[in-house]
Amino acid sequence: MEFFRGRNKITVSIIVVLILVALGLAWFIFDPLKYVYQSNSVKNLAPSPSLESSSQATQSSEAVLDLPTPAPLAQGSQSYSVGMPAGPIQMYAINASTIDPKNGGTQKIDVKIKDSQADIRSVTAVVKTDKKNESHSMSLSGGTARDGTWTGSWKISDSYDKNFQITFKMDDEIGTNATIDFTIR
Repeated sequence: MEFFRGRNKITVSIIVVLILVALGLAWFIFDPLKYVYQSNSVKNLAPSPSLESSSQATQSSEAVLDLPTPAPLAQGSQSYSVGMPAGPIQMYAINASTIDPKNGGTQKIDVKIKDSQADIRSVTAVVKTDKKNESHSMSLSGGTARDGTWTGSWKISDSYDKNFQITFKMDDEIGTNATIDFTIR
């Protein structure tokens, strides 16, 4: 109690309040529970099998998932600059007609690629959605095979509420290849 000797009650009260505010602020900032992802529960709404009749037992396996609504994606045409690790094949831009084409909609993507040692031979886009992986060839639409624009267009035939990624695979004439992931969701 040596610390409090000679100090008035107002000073001690201010020090106590400041300590409590600091502890509250620290708890707010470093609360370990706020970073824990709350798992979604699965509610099985299936009725129990009916055993009233020995010839007819019914069972439903329908389950309802209580999932959050996915965050909205940007609308309209989108352009991105791309950085890749050092190497002869470099993708440096992505232009998408849309990154939110809706299930059944069409998506068109142009990518700009340069190769310091040989002509690009092929570019493939692997579109990964919630339940599907689909490969689509892209074609040279501008520039040269050493520094040009490659274009691809495809129909999205699956939902992408959880996963939506396009992996670009690039190969040149001397066998060098490179890949880059364009993660949308």
